[in-house]
Amino acid sequence: MKTFILLSILLIFSLKVSSQVILSDSFYFSKAKELLFALNNEKFERANTYFDESVSNQVNATVLKNTWAQLFSKLGNIKSTGRPRIERTDSLIIVYITCVFEDATMDMKVPFSANNKILGFFFVAHADPGDYHLPAYADTSLVREQDITVVSGKFKMPGKYLYPRNARGKIPVVVLVHGSGPNDMDETIEANKPFEDIAYALAKQGIGVIRYDKRTKIYANQMYGETKVTLEQETIVDAISAARLARKLPDADSNRVYILGHSLGAMVAPLIAQQAGKLVIGIILMAGPARPLEDLILEQTQYMDSLIPSDKNKRSLEILKSQVEIIKRGDFGPKTSATQLPLGLTANYWLFLHNYHQTETAKKLKIPILILQGGRDFQVTMTDFNLWKKALGENKNVTFKSYPKLNHLFIEGEGKSTPAEYETPGHVAEYVIDDIVNWVKKN
Repeated sequence: MKTFILLSILLIFSLKVSSQVILSDSFYFSKAKELLFALNNEKFERANTYFDESVSNQVNATVLKNTWAQLFSKLGNIKSTGRPRIERTDSLIIVYITCVFEDATMDMKVPFSANNKILGFFFVAHADPGDYHLPAYADTSLVREQDITVVSGKFKMPGKYLYPRNARGKIPVVVLVHGSGPNDMDETIEANKPFEDIAYALAKQGIGVIRYDKRTKIYANQMYGETKVTLEQETIVDAISAARLARKLPDADSNRVYILGHSLGAMVAPLIAQQAGKLVIGIILMAGPARPLEDLILEQTQYMDSLIPSDKNKRSLEILKSQVEIIKRGDFGPKTSATQLPLGLTANYWLFLHNYHQTETAKKLKIPILILQGGRDFQVTMTDFNLWKKALGENKNVTFKSYPKLNHLFIEGEGKSTPAEYETPGHVAEYVIDDIVNWVKKN
């Protein structure tokens, strides 16, 4: 569940950079590398000294130890690191260090406070921009691209509207909704950009597509520092704003706006449709979890541990099991520390999920629903697909499609799927695109 829940272990940070005394790049590079060295050598007390006092109530040696253990259980040991790079924005200074793990290559993202101390860290997918190229089934000569901005109150997310160059009449528009993590508009995962694949493929065949950077990417400091954030603020509100915007774009049919959610975006798509009302005429669920999120996290972790068995993995798995048990019992409230809960997500985030039942919400929808699933997906599996069929199989408004050769990104492969597979450039299978196009045109 992209950047995905398996590969997105983060610490929360909140302080905005303001009136900061800007130091040389080498200072920030040095501090970020020192933090990485301390963590990688299990010097957690020392690592804790690098953090700004504004996050002292969220970060301590125990939190760092547990977080680092979870990371190793997912990705294996660090084999090498790359040269750091720096990003300066209006509100943050961020250092990125590429880390080559045994099972994936990730970028460690380290933001700094106004006091030039570290606010936190998290890992995002690393991709060489040169690795990706448009799929053979895309044709740039047949489409137009327009810059757009998805606006939700004070939040403004940059995006793209891709639509056919020579549309005959009004066209349907599909809004792409990301999986978990601070995704860009292409939903970049390692060397792959599934949302860019989908956008160009649909636009070529007469369907407009909206994709946009996720709020947690553009406003990372505000979002990760806000304990009241739930899927409502992270995903739902912006998807509805994008659907509202879709009605006003060139050649768009205001009565034919669809939501296409991937992974966590698919899980929440029924709720987006419910809240959007007449704004949305249908939803497409690609690799949508039908089970509670904590069940998937535990299953994913067990699967990853089976790929890289170790005593350290066993210990982190036991910690996760106890955290999942808290969610299952409902034995937590708004003031429960995130350190006691899976992935270090806040209590309010888990309370929202605990009270949301996606299959029951989908049952109440009268609009067309298309549910798609890859047979080789280890993150959201055929178990979820079969649960969707069990819950909605008798509903005439629901269509199901599964694909034996496809992974979580709907890219073909063989054998057992692992995160390392995402490092190889590939494209969303064209037959999946054709199924989406045919379904949209019929509905």
